Amino acid sequence: MRLLLTCLLVTTLAGPALAQGEPTPPEALIQLAELALPALAAEAPPARVGRLSFVSGNVSVRASEEWLDAVLNFPVAAGGSVRTGAHAHAEIEIGAETIELAPESEIEITKLDDKAMRVAVARGRIGFALRRLGDGESVEIVVSGEDVGLVQPDRYDIDAGTRRIAASAGGALSGGSGAAEATIQPAIQDDFVEWCRSRAVDETRLAAPYYVSPYMTGFAELDAAGSWESTAEYGAVWVPTGLPADWAPYRDGHWRWIAPWGWTWIDAQPWGFTPSHYGRWAFVDGHWAWVPGSFERRRQQWTSYRLVSAWPRRGLLAELHPRSRLRSQPEPRQYCGCRSNPVGRKRRSAARGL
Repeated sequence: MRLLLTCLLVTTLAGPALAQGEPTPPEALIQLAELALPALAAEAPPARVGRLSFVSGNVSVRASEEWLDAVLNFPVAAGGSVRTGAHAHAEIEIGAETIELAPESEIEITKLDDKAMRVAVARGRIGFALRRLGDGESVEIVVSGEDVGLVQPDRYDIDAGTRRIAASAGGALSGGSGAAEATIQPAIQDDFVEWCRSRAVDETRLAAPYYVSPYMTGFAELDAAGSWESTAEYGAVWVPTGLPADWAPYRDGHWRWIAPWGWTWIDAQPWGFTPSHYGRWAFVDGHWAWVPGSFERRRQQWTSYRLVSAWPRRGLLAELHPRSRLRSQPEPRQYCGCRSNPVGRKRRSAARGL
């Protein structure tokens, strides 16, 4: 409702210029949109978000009420669902954790926030790589209507049909009345388990965890696609390699309307999720560099953006400062749907608020 009122407000304010048949410049639209930010700030979108990190075959994703064809880097938040058809596979990455779906499987992420993750396995079979579990954090799997808590990092193999839960290193469970039935079973070796293992990433061999939070979705893709550099103005930055000389962010991909963010950028590059939705881009020493932000006590501070323009390809965005932006409460998992300035304009800084 607030978003609808915001759009009406922007339309009303822009009405006189439109009535005169005069085009409204991008800067004017951004200024009009910024007048509506107080209404938008009250409905901050989810800060912790996963992504589709692998799609093969007939895979569908549901962000609201409609099922859509899945594509790489599609964001997945609380309330989102993913399903696979026959002979299809999919993988969801949430920070350092991954969820692999076998053919003819379906899951729903019923809860996803700073402290808790809850995944309902509606049918089929999934692999769940739980790599870290901090103090006060919880991960629950719903199998046949029963909540089962995963209380120890491990690689879990979960079958909704047989209620079998296996773990490669023993694992540990807790839960409600059905937890006794859903006990850990010996791990099995088959094609699905081997495929899940082939998707695993050895974080100890990556440089990215030294620069960004492990809760940042997509960080494992950065090492193979670029390098880290030190700059006097921004500190550590990441620079993509192997791209054309005239490459610029937010060109190789597409915009899609996804609730609750609105127009959201989906990057076509396998590494594109992280630099598109966290931190900001800057034009440094003749090339584009991604600035992840400050790194304090394994936490980072993010600026969140929401698209308010009716012309997403123009890249017209307004900057939004949610409560989690306060320096007293830095948040490593803050996800932003879009960027903040017109695409392709080569300024020294491509985003405000650095």
